Amino acid sequence: MWTTKPEKFGTFHIVFIVIAVLCLIVGTYLGYKLRGEKNARKRDWVAAGTGFFLLALEVFRVIYSFCVGETSFEIVSFQICALPIYLLPLFVFFKKGFFKDCLVGHIAYVNTVGVIGYFVNPAAMLRADYIARSVESGVFHVVLMGVCAFVFVAYEGWTKKGILNGVKGFGLFFLFTLIAVAANFIIHAVNPDSALNLFYLYPYSATTYPILDTIIRPNVPYPVYYILFLVFYFVLCCVPYLLFAGIEWIKNKIQGRKKNEIRCAGYIRH
Repeated sequence: MWTTKPEKFGTFHIVFIVIAVLCLIVGTYLGYKLRGEKNARKRDWVAAGTGFFLLALEVFRVIYSFCVGETSFEIVSFQICALPIYLLPLFVFFKKGFFKDCLVGHIAYVNTVGVIGYFVNPAAMLRADYIARSVESGVFHVVLMGVCAFVFVAYEGWTKKGILNGVKGFGLFFLFTLIAVAANFIIHAVNPDSALNLFYLYPYSATTYPILDTIIRPNVPYPVYYILFLVFYFVLCCVPYLLFAGIEWIKNKIQGRKKNEIRCAGYIRH
């Protein structure tokens, strides 16, 4: 167990932020390497293989939780950042089509926002009583950062089709939020002492989303809060677009400059 729990933006937190950035770089690089129709099956297997690895980490978390006496509904693996363990392995079963577009869009946009949010406020990593749980949470999310970057780049999320995939993926996310909200209210109705808070959307829980939970939630009916949550999350999905579209723009500029230098060098030789 921790004798002193790690603090937000303390050494432990910053180390995992640095690793997450490195994983983002690696995922972006591999995404560029596996772009194009000829690499379709390879990138599907990379995504699915990473999903199985994340699933293994989640199984470890659940088993470890049971071993230390945590046997309540709170260990259920149905949070925003846990969704890839269900979605990524499906990549190899769907070559093309609407559902495959939803999977790609969800990972590229929705989950990228979620994992960035995690590293801003890694509650699961910092509040865990056990070191192994904190490390597992950190490793899970740095790997998730890498695969989200990989999916966005490999499936070209900045293109028109990629943006449409993001919209479809958000539709899938909307369905997941409905399941989470319904489960929260049902479980708390059955057991009022439960601490279950799927997607952190239970209205009587501690604050998680800074502006929404501290300013909006206390002053509006829950349906309004829920709708605003969806609107804010949708707007935040612009963040991965701007990030990776910016990387693509920089890459094209550098490649264009190199081509011009080679062309100029050729003229000089002649």
